[in-house]
Amino acid sequence: ANRSGTRVARVGVLLAHDPSTRTCDALCIALRAAFADVEIFDAPSAEYARTAGHALPVDVSLVCLDLPPAPIGGVRLAQEIARERRPVVLVTRSLRWLPPSAVELRALPWVSPEASSAEIARAAAEEPKAADQPMLRVAAMIDETDGELVYGMGFDEEREDDLIVDSVGVAILISPLSQPLLENTTLDFTEVEPGEFQFIFRGGCTAPPAAGNSGKCGGSCSGGCS
Repeated sequence: ANRSGTRVARVGVLLAHDPSTRTCDALCIALRAAFADVEIFDAPSAEYARTAGHALPVDVSLVCLDLPPAPIGGVRLAQEIARERRPVVLVTRSLRWLPPSAVELRALPWVSPEASSAEIARAAAEEPKAADQPMLRVAAMIDETDGELVYGMGFDEEREDDLIVDSVGVAILISPLSQPLLENTTLDFTEVEPGEFQFIFRGGCTAPPAAGNSGKCGGSCSGGCS
């Protein structure tokens, strides 16, 4: 109960983060000040967070992008929670850590690890912005001038006859014309420089262009870029 004698409902907060670092230490202190009565469920891994999120009385989940393997571990967990329409707040110092494929997470509320109690309370109460977000499209075509296979990707609306592929929680659109050209091609999200992640087409090539730009490969229709 608060000072007026009114009973205050307990708030259950799931905090998913890397416990081997001290990134979220200040956040834990601010969390206790943000709510009159709070129970914090510490989740040291994405797997534990998935189980606890359904088994425990969780009202809101705070997912730090330092969750191993960073930042993909936190990204995938936040995507799963958001798809289940459960309240989730990202914990990060910048949204630049979100990969291009996680465009839907940019609509979520987020706080920094040093957020104040007031900022945490506002974010926990915030509804995700309603918006029709475009989906990730991967395409391939044969360059008529030299017969090379050209790859590209970007955000687009779903079209009739598109194939929708679910890849670790990310929906990818592929047109009927691109489907046979993308057979046996792997799209990899990898760290090309410390802290810099890019999509790479992998297959039968030797020189990997980043997927953010269109890339070319040899004339085989079964290969990708690597």
